[in-house]
Amino acid sequence: MASMRKRVETLLSHGLLQQASDLPTRSMWKAVGVLLSATCLEGCAHHRDLVQAAPEPPSIYLVEVVGGEVAASRPDGRPWDDLREERPGELQLVTPMGSVAVKLGFPPIDASPNPGAPDPAVTFSFQGRQIEVPPSRDSFTPGWRYRFLIDPVMDPPSTVSVQVDDDDGELQQSMGVRTLAWEELIGQERIDLGPFGSVAHLHLTVSRIDPDRVPMFETATHPVEAPLEGWHNTGLDLISGMHLAIAADGKARLSRFSTRSWGPEGVTDPQLLARWQDRNLQGFEDVRHGALIGCIVDPVSQMVTQRLTIGDGMLTRVEGSGILLLGINDTDVGNNAGTFHVRIGGGIRVPVETVALPH
Repeated sequence: MASMRKRVETLLSHGLLQQASDLPTRSMWKAVGVLLSATCLEGCAHHRDLVQAAPEPPSIYLVEVVGGEVAASRPDGRPWDDLREERPGELQLVTPMGSVAVKLGFPPIDASPNPGAPDPAVTFSFQGRQIEVPPSRDSFTPGWRYRFLIDPVMDPPSTVSVQVDDDDGELQQSMGVRTLAWEELIGQERIDLGPFGSVAHLHLTVSRIDPDRVPMFETATHPVEAPLEGWHNTGLDLISGMHLAIAADGKARLSRFSTRSWGPEGVTDPQLLARWQDRNLQGFEDVRHGALIGCIVDPVSQMVTQRLTIGDGMLTRVEGSGILLLGINDTDVGNNAGTFHVRIGGGIRVPVETVALPH
């Protein structure tokens, strides 16, 4: 069977994940239908018949969680963040976002500009899918600007559960839950889901994406050169529900004391893996040392919304929204040397998880 990189390159080379701002949805949908139904990628008569018979795709909806307002205290009158409560420890992830360290934990309680204020986070649940909106720290009027996609093809219409929590890491305090019908969510452009529980307002916008066009981002090659200073910022703003294809090649040396170079899949030597395993990055402890990895970081909260194990390639439906960062799974990248060439493409309606690629 072909490697993941070759499988992804096949998709990219056939134009299914390239820039296509002029491409009608109908054409894309039918092209994908050919891949799903055929055993080869040639435009034979049978394939042309499949294209003509392909159904019209339904609309896709872009939901943005804008902001809201919550009660000044818990139902029993106590502050949301009790000043006597201990906060969990901080985690560290260095990213190029602003060229500073991004703290994924929580500031000391006495450093908060609003002592006692909650950290509201929102979770949308439907059809087995969960959209987790990062918390807005220490705020009675949280602002998120967090986006996600709902595709009726991948996410058949159902009821939608909306839950707001005061998110203190391991400590979760429910602020309110509301269940709404599919029609309530997509029926208007601006929605206020409040009041429910301790949530006075929860503002959303819902946009119907034109079914005659497919918004996609351009296929581009990103050189990830070692040594890295933090992470490589691709500048790609991904949306939860989008489809993503990545293919990578190249070589990198992971230690100044070793002459061996490794590809983006990381170290494959069992002895070296055992020796270097403790030098893996936090959150990637079980990923091969030196492998190409990625993070999606929400630019508002500066929190990681998804970690990606990329290796020489991956096809996935994006779970978290934010900026795509690329990195090497090594805590000491200063002694690395080499380059990984990373090709990235994607779009809103490209069901890459089910595409039948040639072996």
